[in-house]
Amino acid sequence: MIWSEKYRYDPIANAMSRERFFLLRTNLHCVDVTAVNQTEEQTKNRLWRVQPVIDAVRNRCLQLPRDAGNYSVDEQMIPFEGRYDLKVVVKNKPRPAGLKNFVLTTYKGQVLDFEIYQGSTTNLPDSDNFGVGASVVLRLANTLPEGSFLYFDRYFSSLPLMRVN
Repeated sequence: MIWSEKYRYDPIANAMSRERFFLLRTNLHCVDVTAVNQTEEQTKNRLWRVQPVIDAVRNRCLQLPRDAGNYSVDEQMIPFEGRYDLKVVVKNKPRPAGLKNFVLTTYKGQVLDFEIYQGSTTNLPDSDNFGVGASVVLRLANTLPEGSFLYFDRYFSSLPLMRVN
């Protein structure tokens, strides 16, 4: 879109051609794949190739100020049309295909924390005891100050979660 006539963005479009951008994007790597035991790392974290970028974004989100206020946990879709085993399709979403991302936001919609869903390999504490939805709430709520109010929909609700102090 950056190179199209309608949506042209000159600072990027004038700096490089579309073909050059795609060549760079194809060859851009975030992790030295020769230094990682791929089979071991892939079983623990299926996003291991882009984990440094995810960590950098998440660390910046965690640095945002928090006060005792109103917060929300919900799911969002990261649009993705390619082939990847983490891609899910959730009907009735504005963008139904992509990566599922659980987010903690302020009442204004500012993202404070997130966890990208990786199926059974998602790093969630107590998912065996509480289920995925409740574990997401517990994982994202641990960065909130005491006295905060947390809102979430029925997808995340469960009786064991409501019993947690």
